[in-house]
Amino acid sequence: YLLAREAARFLEMPADPDLLIKTRQTGIQKRLNKKERRRNLKGVFQVTAPEKLRGKNILLMDDVFTTGETLNECARILKKSGAKKVFGAVLARTPLRNEVFFGEGPRAFIS
Repeated sequence: YLLAREAARFLEMPADPDLLIKTRQTGIQKRLNKKERRRNLKGVFQVTAPEKLRGKNILLMDDVFTTGETLNECARILKKSGAKKVFGAVLARTPLRNEVFFGEGPRAFIS
């Protein structure tokens, strides 16, 4: 929510942290592969006020991008509930399995 609130303020757009809610706990996803994450997240999110997003473009904010399954599931639910387009933005991305860094300092990733 903090990321979304600051982005909304910067972009001069409204932020609604209660529009998309998690309906059940999913447990830690850290050790799950992409397929297991997809199964774990299926049906977990719900739109609380579809009338607010009908025909709207939505910017989804997440802290960490690993496999993209959380953003994909949220986008799927938002579009199913009437959103025109859904865009995703993340603060950080976990390295891909074969990426190796050699102490050259921080890396910037754009997903």
